[in-house]
Amino acid sequence: MPAFSRLVTEGKRAIPGTMVFDGDAAQAGYAINAMCYSFNAEDNRRAFAADEEGYMARFNLTDEQKDAVRQRSVL
Repeated sequence: MPAFSRLVTEGKRAIPGTMVFDGDAAQAGYAINAMCYSFNAEDNRRAFAADEEGYMARFNLTDEQKDAVRQRSVL
């Protein structure tokens, strides 16, 4: 999430103590959300268990997102 000062310089409204969820934030999380949604299908869960790195590559996760998945800390 962008720091307060960055939000101000980008012309976005910053609310102290509040995470701003806008189009940019939604787009930034799209890949990991799409991957997590794919786990609704058993075949995809099996594919992930068999090759986590390859499965993450299919969704073009960022390095930060990949690290979060590896650490099982995606929330």
